[in-house]
Amino acid sequence: MSFSSRRVHDSEEQPSHSHGKKWANVARMVLSVSGPLCKWYITHRQKEEERERDRRILHTVQKFFIAAIAIALALLIGTIVLRSVSSISLPSSFSLGEKTATIPTDTQGRTNILLLGEGDETGEYLLDSIIVASIDEATESIGLLSLPRDLYFLKTESMGEGRLNSLYRDYFYELTAHGKSKEEAEEEGMKQLAKEIGAALDMNIHHTIKVNFEGFVQAVDAIGGVTVYVPYDIVDPEYPGPNYTYELFEIRQGTHHFDGETALKYARSRHSTSDFSRSERQQMLLQALGKKVKEEGLLRKPHVLLSLFQNFQEHVYTTMSIPELVALAVKGRSINTDTIFAMQLSDRNGLYGDVLEPGGLLYTPPRDLFDGASVLLPVSIPEFPVTWKQIHTLSQLFFGIRTLHLQTPSIAILNAGAPPGSAGKLSSELKKFGIPITDVRNAAEKQEDSILLTPGELAAGSVLATVLHLPLQEEPTGPQDITIVLGKNYQHSRLQDLLSSMQ
Repeated sequence: MSFSSRRVHDSEEQPSHSHGKKWANVARMVLSVSGPLCKWYITHRQKEEERERDRRILHTVQKFFIAAIAIALALLIGTIVLRSVSSISLPSSFSLGEKTATIPTDTQGRTNILLLGEGDETGEYLLDSIIVASIDEATESIGLLSLPRDLYFLKTESMGEGRLNSLYRDYFYELTAHGKSKEEAEEEGMKQLAKEIGAALDMNIHHTIKVNFEGFVQAVDAIGGVTVYVPYDIVDPEYPGPNYTYELFEIRQGTHHFDGETALKYARSRHSTSDFSRSERQQMLLQALGKKVKEEGLLRKPHVLLSLFQNFQEHVYTTMSIPELVALAVKGRSINTDTIFAMQLSDRNGLYGDVLEPGGLLYTPPRDLFDGASVLLPVSIPEFPVTWKQIHTLSQLFFGIRTLHLQTPSIAILNAGAPPGSAGKLSSELKKFGIPITDVRNAAEKQEDSILLTPGELAAGSVLATVLHLPLQEEPTGPQDITIVLGKNYQHSRLQDLLSSMQ
């Protein structure tokens, strides 16, 4: 994308010959004197117009990067956009030779964007980070869901089958082999990948933004680096080096100031941890970058903006136009910086004695079924055939019914006569979809009916009662915000079935 300007051409006025030779001589004399002055004036006006245009462009760039440079900073546009934009006043419209754009939304008023981080020469066109960001003006929030690179698609509409990080690369090569230019293949590949991931999550993804490693490094350096607290030691002797080599990356627990190269290594390293740990580190970088951009007012500094803008042009690819990016920034004005929440899909599903964690909806099938490759598939209930119903349920709860993730209430589950183990089952069911339970125990007394108790002012209580199909009683519940009492009439149902019955 680039800006273009139209020069103002001088129009030459022909002297009139109807007033006689005398007046013609006078006119020539006047022109001989005033010509240079007029030329100077026209040149001066052109320079003023160019300066004004540059001021408009700079102002546009400033607004543009509120919505876009976040990708170059942390591969995660949504959070930094919404952490940064609150400190900058934006007009409600944008025009620079183009019609003011609007941002598309789904039926619930959300704008959903696919964020991609692309690899280096050791994995050209392979995706290193895949994140879905969903912006919701109604709740003034944004949800970020990280998808692992090894998530396997058994079938897609037009991209074949394969791991998520290679689907885009293979489709890109297929398009170029059939005559598409690099730019055309990139745009079509990003759009198609967004369509396939949207189908997997049962949501409409409106746009895609992709950045490569070099762009990330330069962007972090442009803002002077970032300070991050490292919660544990990392020792990675096989971090990808130049020319297909390996090098040691080592960082110890504590507070560190990273330049772009170190921040990239911190975000990418996975030898001593996992893809899921990498996602957590990327979110930590995200928060630190967003805080620095906001607190230091970096998007108000022209030299920073212009450096980031040049970096964006060289290293960031998007299906959005500049007016759409600006419209996204305007949309982000309403977002509360405290209502940005994140989760990642993982294989920490608790099925085989492992620890169950939020987003633990994937599993690793036998490698011999996939030519020795390690892949991840969604946990299906029933087990066969493989379906994405549980992922759809997470998407509905996380992106759609997001009140439970925004208010994060403390929840107790009491067994008051339900079959043994019912409270534990419900606790695990809620936890894997990102709804934490603080207390699970038997009630002091048994009762016939199940009920959900919550203060009347807590919206999350009524939402959870609706999701679980439990009667709601508005009253104080003691140390917890919500108390779920499972009576003798309780019958356990999975959330995927409860939510499908609500549609």
